[in-house]
Amino acid sequence: MNIPVVHRSSGSVSRALLSGTLLLLMFSARPVAAESAFCDIDIDGVVIESSREVGSANSHRMQLADFNVIIAEIPAKEESWVRDPVRVVLEYLGTPGARSVSIRRCDASGEVATETRVTLVEDGYADDSLRGTWYHFKLERDDAGHWLIKEGQEAYRCWRGGPTENYSERICP
Repeated sequence: MNIPVVHRSSGSVSRALLSGTLLLLMFSARPVAAESAFCDIDIDGVVIESSREVGSANSHRMQLADFNVIIAEIPAKEESWVRDPVRVVLEYLGTPGARSVSIRRCDASGEVATETRVTLVEDGYADDSLRGTWYHFKLERDDAGHWLIKEGQEAYRCWRGGPTENYSERICP
């Protein structure tokens, strides 16, 4: 793209200089190919073969009902995270340890949603077996404005010996 630049002193037009500068800026702002490959989760293209309930008896996580009791007891004025469904999910899951994390929140209605869904996909764990985890949560806002997790599903992706292309409820070997 050539954009004419008029020099004040001479009044001449220099297209080449500005054109080269714009190209340099455009290419320096793009992520390096190796860097962008680390964050290539296509959240729409994730294939879930099967999943299991989060917080169930066979899960290593806290029961959802117990977690919701804790949330309901927190004064919203003291802890703002209880008013944000994504932050509630992150608090429940703990700090992600994957090299790449994608999060999508989809509200059921417009401005003041009372129900939402949060999908979180982690990929690239520093683990020789488990590559990634897919989570999908349904949350509802209570009368106090707290977001409570009503349902949750999880599935796993393996580096080897299990589902390596898709996510499944099967534990990686």
